[in-house]
Amino acid sequence: MKKLFLLAALAFGMNASAQTAIATDTATNAETNNYATPTNYLNGGDGIYTASIVGTKITGTTAAIAYLQGSVDGTNFVNIASPYGNYADSFIMTNIAGAQVKNWYLKGNKMKSMRVQVVTTGTQTTQFKAYFIKN
Repeated sequence: MKKLFLLAALAFGMNASAQTAIATDTATNAETNNYATPTNYLNGGDGIYTASIVGTKITGTTAAIAYLQGSVDGTNFVNIASPYGNYADSFIMTNIAGAQVKNWYLKGNKMKSMRVQVVTTGTQTTQFKAYFIKN
């Protein structure tokens, strides 16, 4: 698996209390990549959180699935259930030119960090950017 480059940018300027973390990488062919917040980014708070994944096809045939995951210790992650009771609310990305975007919204949780896990298949090169915002 490719080496994951993580760029964390805090206090992005959304408003006085918002903080944003950003992770970017390029997936080639079949891989599993994790785009995560720093440990204690959420700090078990009761605020409102947004996670977003943006996948942009570079070459080949993009095929990927993304899961939102959370951790109470920053090491062990599990899929986060959607508010509608569907465990592991996922996002399937297909071979479409341009960016494909999925946003997840969470309110009140006891996690310390979260990540978007992206599993790609086939012969492709796709750039992924994950955004994490807490208010």
